[in-house]
Amino acid sequence: KKAKGQTPYDTTSHTLYFAADGKLYSATVNGDKVNSPKALIIDGVTNVRHDFEGSTIAARNWRYKERDTVMMYNPAIANGGKRIYFSAEMEGGMGGKDIWFIDKIGKSNKWSKPQNISRPGANDTSNEPSNGINSASNEDYPFLVNDSTLYFSSDRTAPLAGWNIYSAPIENGAQATLLSEGINSNGDDKAVVKTNRSLYVLSNRDGMDKVFAPSLFIVSKSGEELRKTLL
Repeated sequence: KKAKGQTPYDTTSHTLYFAADGKLYSATVNGDKVNSPKALIIDGVTNVRHDFEGSTIAARNWRYKERDTVMMYNPAIANGGKRIYFSAEMEGGMGGKDIWFIDKIGKSNKWSKPQNISRPGANDTSNEPSNGINSASNEDYPFLVNDSTLYFSSDRTAPLAGWNIYSAPIENGAQATLLSEGINSNGDDKAVVKTNRSLYVLSNRDGMDKVFAPSLFIVSKSGEELRKTLL
């Protein structure tokens, strides 16, 4: 499988997580060897089976497998690899892509039913959202800091054009905060990685996707490093 987007690594279980063809996968790592990836088995999303109804063969208890139609992107791990946040557009969302999470069931490759981070435990559009993370616009590229603060990108209306980076504590009533103009731009500012020393942003503010770090450097796709202060 060809990974697309974020590829977080769980150092506890030595496992890579990634998205490909709209599904989430895991692959264990042994030294320099990456084992064959396995699709995550997600309750209510993958391998969903239904009974035949209104059919002459229904009495035989035959069932059919529903085609996987939910497209999932950009996983981020939390809780020591026991929870995965990701983006998807599915029933129960707030509109467009939302940030969702799933929890690991035991030690198997099975995961719980997806929960909308702004409607945990409900996924009911009649319920008021519990926080301001998801919106009627698109949210994507989740990144967790200390399992308590979520960074993500959204194309919701903001003073700056395009996609912008927001942060929010993961708690009821939390509101998303637009990061400063030194980090965001009028381009598309998407994937983010935060370390103890800096915050790195994938942005096309210069016309092509590059990785930016405040007052540090830009790393181009060719690997060339250039000294530059963020605009």
